[in-house]
Amino acid sequence: MHRFPVAELAESANLSVSACWRRIKNMEDSGLISRRVALVDRRKANVPMTVFAGVRTSRHSMAWLEDFHRAIADIPEIVDAYRLAGEIDYLLRLVIPSVDVYDAVYKKLIATH
Repeated sequence: MHRFPVAELAESANLSVSACWRRIKNMEDSGLISRRVALVDRRKANVPMTVFAGVRTSRHSMAWLEDFHRAIADIPEIVDAYRLAGEIDYLLRLVIPSVDVYDAVYKKLIATH
């Protein structure tokens, strides 16, 4: 794990530590920096697989869309959902520990739709 200490950042920017920290704080307060993140080792977290699943639907009503959003929001393995143009309507990105978990997510999805 590598953390980038403010002192190291200040040195590389030729600023004092306090001036660097104030600039970072100002960028956070203004929304320029929207959040700080931690990168997780997916193998150690037991989610080494990424699966992309395409979803096609013949229904395009707001009610269906709201139901679909609710259904995928309740499935923690689905980490991203994209609306597409073309043959596939939605692309889901799942982060999972195994194919068995993907199968369980798939069954959960088809049970609700």
